[in-house]
Amino acid sequence: MLNSTTMVAQAIPLLHTYHSVNLYLDNDPAGDRATCLIKLELPKAKDNRILFAGYSDLNEYLCAQGIMAWIV
Repeated sequence: MLNSTTMVAQAIPLLHTYHSVNLYLDNDPAGDRATCLIKLELPKAKDNRILFAGYSDLNEYLCAQGIMAWIV
């Protein structure tokens, strides 16, 4: 798990070792850039931000749904 989008370049080599990659990055310009960089290197990576569209991040969405937040 990335704890900062600034770590994308360091994470990409590791991401290549996985059969599938699911992205749940923030709905902001930094999340857009990180998603773009990852998908350029790993076209099969799935951008799942549509699942929490309208919220800044997955944590905000989960809190709004009354689900205990699990992402800090």
